[in-house]
Amino acid sequence: MRHGKNSAYGRRERREGALERLKASKFTPKVNNNKERNEKNWTEKKEEQISILEGRLGIRRDVQV
Repeated sequence: MRHGKNSAYGRRERREGALERLKASKFTPKVNNNKERNEKNWTEKKEEQISILEGRLGIRRDVQV
């Protein structure tokens, strides 16, 4: 059984690590090409990426309406 970077086990480990780092990340103001990073947009993108990773890992979040 292979446990390389393309095996299902390696992929899951990478995604779990990415999810941990993403959840722990904090907003840092930054200017790129004379455009300033917006905390609201950054947070929206972060939440979107978290939901994508959780979906790929099979983690269900309770959605409150």
